[in-house]
Amino acid sequence: MTGDASSSHALPNLPVGNDIVDLADRGVAEKHLDRRFVSRVLTERERRLFDESADPRLMLWSFW
Repeated sequence: MTGDASSSHALPNLPVGNDIVDLADRGVAEKHLDRRFVSRVLTERERRLFDESADPRLMLWSFW
């Protein structure tokens, strides 16, 4: 019984949301340069990919 709360195999109910980021917004346009923000919102693996990206601005928001 998939999804049955009484089942020992029940999946956790995780909230999922969608965020819309306006890349042209002045508050967003240079956020990829804010290392404190980047380190706070990305995992270690995501930060490595971000650091190696040809377009870090776009990469940052693709993780979001």
